[in-house]
Amino acid sequence: MSALILLLLSMIGMGIVAMYSMHMKNTMQGLVNNSCEIGYSINYIDYSNGYVYLYNSGPAIQLRSSIEVLNGDEWINTTVAPCDSIFRIHSSDPVAILVMRNGCILVVRP
Repeated sequence: MSALILLLLSMIGMGIVAMYSMHMKNTMQGLVNNSCEIGYSINYIDYSNGYVYLYNSGPAIQLRSSIEVLNGDEWINTTVAPCDSIFRIHSSDPVAILVMRNGCILVVRP
């Protein structure tokens, strides 16, 4: 009887793991399929001192997290990268991950 109960519990556990795996697969597929319909034009400049430097040559970008935009000779914290602006984000590696307010995710590599 205890073997039957253990078998039933292990089947339930495997079902839960399978459901979670399918949920994560569908979530990641949704992120991949969420293509950015608006043409973003972000150019990679450099990676230096823990910052990735980028140039936005397209329309203004509304971001979910804070960035620093170059204004004259100083960096200003904001969540908007205006058109024709240089901006930087803090990063531990030379890859920039930008999360837009519309849910789009852009990965900019050197």
